[in-house]
Amino acid sequence: NEDNRAENNDVFIQASALVSDKVSMVAGLRHSTVRLSSADNYLSDGNGSGSVSYQAASPVLGLTYHASDDLNLYANYGKGFEGPTLAEVAYSGGGTPAFNTAINASSSQHYELGIKWAPSSRLRLDFTLFQINSDDEIVVARSSGGNTSFKNAPGTRRTGWELTSSTQLAANWQATLAATQIDATFSQAFTSGTSGIASGNRIPGIPKHFIFSELLWSSQSLDGAKRLPKPGSQVGIEFTQAGRLYANDTNTASADGYATLNLKASHAWAVGAGSLTVYGRIDNLTDARYVGSVIVNQALSQFYEPAPGRTWTLGLRLILPL
Repeated sequence: NEDNRAENNDVFIQASALVSDKVSMVAGLRHSTVRLSSADNYLSDGNGSGSVSYQAASPVLGLTYHASDDLNLYANYGKGFEGPTLAEVAYSGGGTPAFNTAINASSSQHYELGIKWAPSSRLRLDFTLFQINSDDEIVVARSSGGNTSFKNAPGTRRTGWELTSSTQLAANWQATLAATQIDATFSQAFTSGTSGIASGNRIPGIPKHFIFSELLWSSQSLDGAKRLPKPGSQVGIEFTQAGRLYANDTNTASADGYATLNLKASHAWAVGAGSLTVYGRIDNLTDARYVGSVIVNQALSQFYEPAPGRTWTLGLRLILPL
């Protein structure tokens, strides 16, 4: 019973240049315009009609130092812009539809330093340090009865690092690691409902760290090339770990971190120029009980959503080139 419309128009320009034999540069500029409108034709529960528009220009600049054929060092800076979605302006907090024109678009500044190192075809490592400062970040104000209203937090900050690595331990063995550590906090105090939110409180819904690792064995040599699955078998074990997850802005409710093990196996056959693969996996092998996600700032403190227990999947995949 509503006619909703979202329009997004973007114009961007990007250029790259080799400044010297060792330094390259990329620069860009994007101008974005977002328009949201809603015409509510069912008025017995309130009038949810309204419209709003946002626009911003977002520059980006990056420099890369090519230290050697296998080592790059880089630094990037960029500004970000994020307008609210139709769902985020649908409620103003009173529990009935009311187009929320009080929400501002979020703006952010991104800083990044990193290294990309590939000393051999058997090893690759990427490491990044980052900081993101945001103004007017769109956050959950209140969630009740299935309706969620949003508001702007005056300032947030995310600092941390990301690491990805892939290593071929032997011809038939490969190890992969992806890890991130993030300190996501409110950088300015504000009021949410009747509660005062202190500067330094953690942003809910974001675990402080996350780790994914995998050990993979293959009956065929693992050379990392992108091609159709090779005939033969693969068996892998995955380990994931996540840190504590806060559920509200006041940080009075949180869920413990968790760790899970997953198993996977597959076998592929050549089918002409294509392949047929049978695969299976078991997720959460130990049947661990943990909170998989949270409903941020839920009004009745019903924050926690359980993750699935042990689950399994079987499947067939047929690839035939055209």
